[in-house]
Amino acid sequence: MLSSLCLLIILVHLCESCTVVKSSQAVHIRAHVGESVLLPCSCTNTHTRPERFTWEKYNTHTNTWDEISSESEQYRNRVQLGTAHSPGNLSLLISHLTKEDGGVYRCDLGGQEHTDRILTVEGSSDTFNKYFLIAIPVLLLFLGLGIIFWTFKVQRRGQTATSVGQTGQWRDQQTQDDVMYCTIDSSNTARTVPEMETGNKTYYATINSN
Repeated sequence: MLSSLCLLIILVHLCESCTVVKSSQAVHIRAHVGESVLLPCSCTNTHTRPERFTWEKYNTHTNTWDEISSESEQYRNRVQLGTAHSPGNLSLLISHLTKEDGGVYRCDLGGQEHTDRILTVEGSSDTFNKYFLIAIPVLLLFLGLGIIFWTFKVQRRGQTATSVGQTGQWRDQQTQDDVMYCTIDSSNTARTVPEMETGNKTYYATINSN
């Protein structure tokens, strides 16, 4: 009796059909060129796998639905349908996306059992990284030029300070060299003071004493 009940439960489970999880509105999915994207589709009972299901893409040129497989030219070795560990997971994985992959996709179980996904493939997400990589050398160049200019300015300022110091020393020496010393003889006769050497200069003076 118990074995018959278990067999009945197994048969009921096997005979249970897959009902696709649907949403009230179309599901929009955005991705970038070169990335991978997962288009979700599953049965309400994740342990139930339909006998047959297909993924299709709407062809705007012929107004028909084209079946997707890993053998088709556009999706060769780029798609994976469902997963082995979850029978009710019917999702479609597309890798290495291209602009042409954008469009309307349908998870179809036959009859009225289907659900649609709208995929939009945008430009490469690496665009910002490319601009960033270009900007780094430019910034480093300006930084290097700034350092060179600053170093040159500091050197010029040091040379100027040294020149000013040397000029001040020369002026002090000149002031010292210009000092004149003389001896005054207070006699009634005017006389010429002998020549005196003060540094590099010689002075003569005549002093009258009344």
